[in-house]
Amino acid sequence: MQNARRNLHPNAFLIELRRYCDPNGVPKMDDDNSILEQIKKLLQESHQRQLAAQYRDFRQMEALLSLHSAIDFRSVLPPTRVWSVSPDFAVILVEVIQDHRPKTIVDLGGGFTAIVAGYCVEKFGDGTVIAVDHQREFADATRRSINRHDLDSVVRIRHALLTPVTIDHTNWDWYDLATFNDVHDIDLLIVDGPAQHGSNREMVRFPALPLLMSKLSPGAHILVDDANRDHEQRIIDRWMKEFPIRLVNRFLTEKGMVVLQYDGQHAQ
Repeated sequence: MQNARRNLHPNAFLIELRRYCDPNGVPKMDDDNSILEQIKKLLQESHQRQLAAQYRDFRQMEALLSLHSAIDFRSVLPPTRVWSVSPDFAVILVEVIQDHRPKTIVDLGGGFTAIVAGYCVEKFGDGTVIAVDHQREFADATRRSINRHDLDSVVRIRHALLTPVTIDHTNWDWYDLATFNDVHDIDLLIVDGPAQHGSNREMVRFPALPLLMSKLSPGAHILVDDANRDHEQRIIDRWMKEFPIRLVNRFLTEKGMVVLQYDGQHAQ
């Protein structure tokens, strides 16, 4: 284990050491710290970062093993983390579906989660997963994955362009609402899209609840990924102030995850 730790990020120490050097690479001295004290501090900081990274990786490997224990996947899985959800999010998704047996699942930005949800619906009872993506290439890639896993009978992939929509006099770009014309009684809503990264506006995922609330079934659950991010935190706070939803749980997943529940009734 000690050798593995030393081999992590081999250039990290040299990169960080530049903080303590002038443009010519000569170590900078100050009145309070000797160069040895600076190097000792740098080594300690680097070691702590490596331990934290190892712990995060271990947690995701642990979650991935749990997924494979719960689900007998029939084909390879797409990449997780980075742009996709992390395995620890998917594990909680499995638990939510197993505990509440939703009949209609809408997955905004779904890829990996659509596959996991599809297997859960297949395993735990009847239901349908509707995965929506605004980028054609990602929607097509998810559709191919769904076909490889033989889940096309329970998972529907829909490509929906982002179109202008107005909510309380504020303009947003969100999935074309025509995509949801035939969708009713949503029991589980997964909010992991559209992508915030690369957008020049804040809280791009805010429209999900005001635009789909009338389609939620009483007691529907809402899973929010990236809840560690400022945009999502502000979205959740605003949702809870403006709509009849309550906080069920907040999980310390890699990116942060929040589970909400709709306490309202069917729209009249």
